[in-house]
Amino acid sequence: MDDKGNKTRISMIDPASGSATKKTDVFCTDADGLMKTPEKLPLGRYFIEELQGPEGYYNDPAYSVEFEITSERVWQVVGNATNDMDEYIVEEKYFNHETLGQLTIRKLGNVLTDYKDGQFIYTQDNLAGATYEIHADGDIATPDRQGTYWYKDGDLVATVTTGAAGQVDEVKFTPNRTQATYDFLTISHDGTKGEVTVTLPLGKYTITEVK
Repeated sequence: MDDKGNKTRISMIDPASGSATKKTDVFCTDADGLMKTPEKLPLGRYFIEELQGPEGYYNDPAYSVEFEITSERVWQVVGNATNDMDEYIVEEKYFNHETLGQLTIRKLGNVLTDYKDGQFIYTQDNLAGATYEIHADGDIATPDRQGTYWYKDGDLVATVTTGAAGQVDEVKFTPNRTQATYDFLTISHDGTKGEVTVTLPLGKYTITEVK
């Protein structure tokens, strides 16, 4: 990247191609989440932009990385010094956000609204005061592939109750899975009667009306 912020994509020999001449301008992280360019970078300013996030994560332009390599920069030197094969490593960190989904539960029912010509008149409307339990339908793993789970099959995720117009819905997350420890657990209150929205990790859930 030049002093005016103009970007030029860098191409390097692609070791994965098996060719001594084929180049690539797209680089991937390894199983440990690390990306290393196959060739040394000259001094200058650089901009790293993620094109595709790992499964379960999404790209966030706010976390693109801009950095500069200078002669005064701190390096980590690894490798064999024979034939100029030292590897000079500079570290830059890039953060991804987990992809989440929103679940909206709406309780509908017939509400008596009028009486006319000897007949009761009913209109379908959202209903407040309905209580539901949300359970995990299968294991819901964390996307970092570390063998951990947000929820195991059958776990109670939350108990939710739809609110009246203009009132806050009631949502009770299960113990040890609170908004303090699971900060992705959020609740949307827009004042809509009989409707509640919660944010949850990607996965399958069952919803059961209990009241």
